[in-house]
Amino acid sequence: MAGLVLRNDKCWHLRMRVPRQYRPIEKRGEITRSLKTGCRKEALVRMLEQPKQSSSRIWMRALR
Repeated sequence: MAGLVLRNDKCWHLRMRVPRQYRPIEKRGEITRSLKTGCRKEALVRMLEQPKQSSSRIWMRALR
């Protein structure tokens, strides 16, 4: 499950649950990733681009 969160009234972040297979590595239940934009429309476009990448690649990058 993922969603958009506006932080500091200026930057949109993608909020994601950590998959079970990565729970031993990442103790948090959710992580947030900056979408590096203040525009909600642009954030939605960037959020929808995320699933095009393999989930393993996304999580390995997010956990660094």
